[in-house]
Amino acid sequence: MAIDTAAVDQTLGAVGTTFRLTRLYPPTHPAVLEAMRQITASLPGLGALGTVEWKIGATGLHWHGQHLVPRSQQVAELAGLLYARGVRAIQVNPGVTAEHLLALFGVAVGNIVADDASLGRVTLLLGRRASHRLASGREPVAAAQPPPPAPAPPAPAADSSRPPAAAAAPPAAAPETVAPARASGAFQPGALPADVEAKRALAALVAAPTPEEQRAAAEQLRALTATLLGLRDVGTVAEIIAGLDRALVRIQDPGVQEVIGEVASALADGKGAGETYRVDVPGGELAVTWTFGNRVLLTGPAVLVASGVTLL
Repeated sequence: MAIDTAAVDQTLGAVGTTFRLTRLYPPTHPAVLEAMRQITASLPGLGALGTVEWKIGATGLHWHGQHLVPRSQQVAELAGLLYARGVRAIQVNPGVTAEHLLALFGVAVGNIVADDASLGRVTLLLGRRASHRLASGREPVAAAQPPPPAPAPPAPAADSSRPPAAAAAPPAAAPETVAPARASGAFQPGALPADVEAKRALAALVAAPTPEEQRAAAEQLRALTATLLGLRDVGTVAEIIAGLDRALVRIQDPGVQEVIGEVASALADGKGAGETYRVDVPGGELAVTWTFGNRVLLTGPAVLVASGVTLL
């Protein structure tokens, strides 16, 4: 039975609008203040639901197996930014305010950490890798100084009555082996290409009826992650990430969810920052560069299609 998401949709719609406006105008702008007022007006209906927890996927928010406000590009973008930061769920507790939800924007763009006090009644649940990064960033960096080494014993006096011993021959060098930098592309009879095998594993993950079968399919995808990244096929990687996002909605086992999050994070983190890809589009060839600053640059041919003069 479908869950009534009207109260949640109203709040998220106002959050998405505010997220867009805060990147265009200062916080004191009337449009931003009005959007914040709409968030505040929607909170009583959300509070009546008690504590709610929204799962975060690469393409949006999910609750009780339903994709929340799927047509909102702003909510989808906010969810994608939080997902890239390692956030896997948002827990909203009674007593939340518009300012608490506004702090989500700071986490999404990296201005504040995921457990900052400004989040108030909002709790962010992180994946394993993000939790480790957050914990390691707060460990004390000062290390104890190692004790000074003990002085070396004096060398024994040489005995002139004995002939000098022959110098020991240096040990034979071990044969040097060089591992290949990436998987070989040679044809292997009976072996499926990595992209085909990954798509089959993804289909098995979605169709698996038991947690054991789901875990087996998820582990197979984890084993294929490095090979998929070595193919440098952005389209295939994006398809796998979107499929994992869909599978995350229907899988309830926490262990399988954790594996899915790790695979999706590894694929998203290693899609090739700093590299340029060529994509064929109807207008010609487009160069897509994902910069190290987490921005995407599109470069391609431009054609002037119209011009004119107007009087103001």
